Order: sequence, then C-alpha cells, then structure tokens
Amino acid sequence: MKLGIGIATVKTQVADLMTQTALEGKAWDEIDWRRNMVFTLFGFGYFGCAQYYLYVHLFSRWFAGAGRFVNQPLSAKLRDFAGQRAAAGQILFDLLIHPQWVLPMYYTLKEAVNHFDEFVRSPSSVMVYAVGKYWKNNFDPTNEEGLLTDWIAFWKIWVVGDIIVFGFCPMWARLPVNHFFSFMYVCVLSFMRGA
Repeated sequence: MKLGIGIATVKTQVADLMTQTALEGKAWDEIDWRRNMVFTLFGFGYFGCAQYYLYVHLFSRWFAGAGRFVNQPLSAKLRDFAGQRAAAGQILFDLLIHPQWVLPMYYTLKEAVNHFDEFVRSPSSVMVYAVGKYWKNNFDPTNEEGLLTDWIAFWKIWVVGDIIVFGFCPMWARLPVNHFFSFMYVCVLSFMRGA
C-alpha cells in the first residue's frame, strides 16, 4: 500500500510538471509550484489513499467474483455472465458515480491551496465556492465551454481505461495499469483546470 501511495503521489506530481513544461511550454523557473502542490496532494490523498481503498477493499466486496473473472481466458469470459455483470458494474460505477465526488474534491482542494488563509478561517465558504465553480463549469447552460466539460474529458480517458482495467487486467495489474491511464487523465485535468 505504501508503495502504491508513493507511486500515485509522484505520478500525479510528474503529470502536472510535464503538462506545465511540455504542453504549456513553461521553463523551470516559470512553473507554478502552488498548482503542482495541488496535484501532489491530490495524488497522495485521492489517487494514493482513497482510490486504493475504493478499488482494492470496496470493489472486491461490492463486485464479488471480479478477481476470478479477470483471471480467466477470453473464451471463458464470454460464457461467464456473472463475471461480465461484475465487470460492467465496476465500469459503470467508475464512469458514472466516481466523478460525482472526484471532480468536486479536486476543485475544493485547488481552492483550499490557492486560498489557504481563507480556507483556515472559513473552510465551508471555500468549499461552497469550489463546488459552485465545478457546477458552473459542468452544469450551467450559459457556460461557454458547454455542459459536462470535465465529465467528457474524464470519459475520454476512462471509458477505454476502465474496460481494460476492470475487464482484462489481473488483480495484481489493476493499480499499475490504472496509474497509466490516471497519468494521462491528470495531464488533461492539469491542462484544463490547473491554471
């Protein structure tokens, strides 16, 4: 678990650094270290701790038989309807339920780091502001970017990622493969919402 938390933390930090330097063209002396701290903390707290608990502990209870399913050859998977339901349940949960708390948590962490003094004085006001910003960016019909902008970016990575992770990866490979897709997603999130 400690190794996974370390990998998730470093992976998320590096994804933001790569986004700032390679995609946004910043020199090392122009890097926004506060922004990088948001991603480092998000990598530790969410991708390292919370997601580990969700995928390893909760999913194994909620979706019994998932481990057996992913370890079967493809010919056996095609006949294993209970395993297919477990895989589909994990994929649907990750695509439809998961973003409902991941995205507001990111917005809240970002605002807490960027407005730390205000967050210390009134955490609830910063949280309300952050969730309002998330809501405006995704559900306000007057938003120039369109509706569900963050969700669509999430789905562009995770539809394929979840099918691979929950449908084909053996249990021991789930988190490493998930980290690969997560790295790509963090680059997208950093590019869209980091600044």
